[in-house]
Amino acid sequence: MIEGIDKIIPTPTIDSIVKILLDGQQRTSSLFYALFAPEIPLSGRKNPFRFYANVPALLAENWDEAVNSVNTGNKRTMLEMEDNEDYIDMTEFKDAGALTARLQKTKYETKLPDILRIVIRFMSYEIQMVHLDRGTSLDRVVETFERINRTGEPLSIMDLLVAKVYKENVKLRDMIQNAEENFRFLEQIDSEYILRVMCLLRGFEVRRQAMLDLSPAAFREDWDFACFALEEAYTRMTDTKNGYGIIDFKKWAPFTTMLVPLAACIAYLEKNNQRDAVQFRKIDRWYWASVFLNRYNEGVNTKTFSDFIEMKDWFKEDKNEPEFIRRVFEEEVDLRVESRSAAMYKGVMCLVVLSGALDFQTGQPPQFAVGEVQDDHIFPKSLYTSDQLMNRTLISTNQKKSNQTPSRYFSALETVTGRQRLEEILATHLIDANALSALLKDDLQGFCKAREQATRDKIRAFVTP
Repeated sequence: MIEGIDKIIPTPTIDSIVKILLDGQQRTSSLFYALFAPEIPLSGRKNPFRFYANVPALLAENWDEAVNSVNTGNKRTMLEMEDNEDYIDMTEFKDAGALTARLQKTKYETKLPDILRIVIRFMSYEIQMVHLDRGTSLDRVVETFERINRTGEPLSIMDLLVAKVYKENVKLRDMIQNAEENFRFLEQIDSEYILRVMCLLRGFEVRRQAMLDLSPAAFREDWDFACFALEEAYTRMTDTKNGYGIIDFKKWAPFTTMLVPLAACIAYLEKNNQRDAVQFRKIDRWYWASVFLNRYNEGVNTKTFSDFIEMKDWFKEDKNEPEFIRRVFEEEVDLRVESRSAAMYKGVMCLVVLSGALDFQTGQPPQFAVGEVQDDHIFPKSLYTSDQLMNRTLISTNQKKSNQTPSRYFSALETVTGRQRLEEILATHLIDANALSALLKDDLQGFCKAREQATRDKIRAFVTP
């Protein structure tokens, strides 16, 4: 049914022969709204709107100026429009006889044939339609839509599912809007992630067809549960104290797709009353092992499903620890990367965040505001041309460090803070005493080697029991 029809027909029914409109829902709803004026506020507004045709513009065929909208809450303007002969309420378009009788009493009596010709042409305008048989496969539906859609925008899974479950009284479009208003994770990712979690919780692999085949039975309950789990997973990933240290989800998440299996694991523990420190420690070990083994770089859907199966077995029995977690040894973790888009790079920066990343100058905790934190070279690139990961860390500003050699900059800090305090500050950047000694000698190679070992020690602490 078209949104708002229940405001016009109190007891609307759906015919046994159901036709689903795949493209043009918004245009159809807009036309219905203008012609029938249901008492529904427009999106983001408190009051309904009414639409009026501007008669002089109609006669001049100035279509861009031919329609005016009025907020029904503005009583003065509403009265002015109703008393102004230059405007026709578009709800009058439906009854040419009544419109004729009214216009005969106005200054447009002589223009009546021209006005009626425009109104009738509007109301009888035929729109080309492509009819697909009831048994047409969804793949064929998508292919047809994409071929005739002038904008070239693909028909999403949500677009198809909204139409598919509506006949079962599942108002998916409203559910999406409600979720967007109440959950932070949807500020960063697409609502399709909710369907992915639902697939896992219902025992299906995350595939396009599986999402399209989701049964309407208990749909709202599963949707709400998936939203709860995704919100908790998102909160865990972006927690810079006790979570996974992601400051900016879009920029610093090693793999945004890991949100789905993480949420499914949380949902499983919630449903089975297994929320305890032991089980969440297993989730943490799975997360960090997956990040530093670069596991979600490819085959994401398959890995998501298999990981969830393995994690459920592990939740049931401690002896069922996944093989890939058991084989995480430091030598398998390649820390010699330079690309900031690499999951390994982002993972290490998250470790720095969780370690504290104290300000070099003040020794105070940084203000992790999105857009203000930057990853910077410890040995200035202008002097050492080194982009490798071990020469980078997160800082709020490099204004005072600038292009000074490490020996000059950190020696000055040591003079002010003392050696012990300087070591404490640098330790929050995974820079131990050995790495500091290399800094004070301007020994880039020695520094990177020492910091790499400190980083591996941190990874080991997160991944091993």
